[in-house]
Amino acid sequence: MIAPGFVKSELTAKNDFPMPFLMETEDAAKRIVDGLCRSDRFEIAFPRRMVWLMKFIRWLPYPLFFWFSSKLLPKPKK
Repeated sequence: MIAPGFVKSELTAKNDFPMPFLMETEDAAKRIVDGLCRSDRFEIAFPRRMVWLMKFIRWLPYPLFFWFSSKLLPKPKK
């Protein structure tokens, strides 16, 4: 499973919301290739700060999880 965070691209350039830990395309590609070359890995997830944050909030009680998740999502346009 490959779970990248936000990667600079033509598509993300159109986003009008904050993208934490935005990374360069070349860096993301290198991390994917390195992860695929290691046969012992099931999950390739990066950047680490975002991965650990998301894994941590999964352990929170549902009310806190949904409150925190709502803070991470972009606000809908009016």
